[in-house]
Amino acid sequence: MSGDFYLGRGLLIDPEKVVLGLENFTLYRDFFERIEDALRLIERGQVLWGEHKKNGEWLFEAVDAASSVRRLADNIRWCFDRSGNDLAGCIRQIAGLDEKFTNCQCVAALAIARACLTIEVLARYLSDFEIELDRAAPYSWAVLARDEPGVATERLEEIRQQFVLNEMAVRERVADSFGEAKYYITLAAVYASPRLSRAEKIRISTCASKAGLSSAAVRQEAVADRDQSICAHGRRLLADGRARREIAGVILGTDSALKTHGGSDKLSRTQIKNILIKNGVLPPSKEKMKMNER
Repeated sequence: MSGDFYLGRGLLIDPEKVVLGLENFTLYRDFFERIEDALRLIERGQVLWGEHKKNGEWLFEAVDAASSVRRLADNIRWCFDRSGNDLAGCIRQIAGLDEKFTNCQCVAALAIARACLTIEVLARYLSDFEIELDRAAPYSWAVLARDEPGVATERLEEIRQQFVLNEMAVRERVADSFGEAKYYITLAAVYASPRLSRAEKIRISTCASKAGLSSAAVRQEAVADRDQSICAHGRRLLADGRARREIAGVILGTDSALKTHGGSDKLSRTQIKNILIKNGVLPPSKEKMKMNER
């Protein structure tokens, strides 16, 4: 799995092939939105590299340059956090990209790299969880799910609860890496802006380094992933025939309701219900509907 899903050549990624490699995993539907978000970001980054295509094919030097950024992404991040250089300068220094690649493309390559990491982390978790499912099935999970769907659903919930801390850690890591990817693609847009001078672009990037890597945005990503987990749990319960009024209470009794990974405080039943309503899992209450009609 780790070898199959090491996305080292970001410019060559075909979103359809990535999805085909993942969509048969049992938990894919719970993570597909994040995977698709990462793939869309990769495509945005590829667009910024478009001038390095010839007859519809990527030039080798472009693929090699973007791959170097992928391989050295952690070193680049370290340089950016600790030096006074702007981000594009750090990328050129660490990965050795020359002037044939614009500052915008340098930063877009780093955004692609972090989006690739997001997909890799999820792919490994989906694969590892599938192995656990097969171990829990008499013959294979696919056979159990086909022949005894009720038993399979119950067993899935049991195993998922056993590995809930692993899942939360994965979601947190994904929130971090995708938060970085979004941050970098935003900086790439700054570098691409024709309205800013070169000095202004460098100043914005350098100030971003001193201020830290958009910690608020990363926290928002973590909250978004927590909410996605709650909604996925709610949809499974509804699919299993649980009454709508029971959903928030059932989730409250599980680790899905934890406010933060590694913490002990939980969301309230009302907070969980509001998250489910906000994301369309549950319908709005009659009181809210009446207020909206006024």
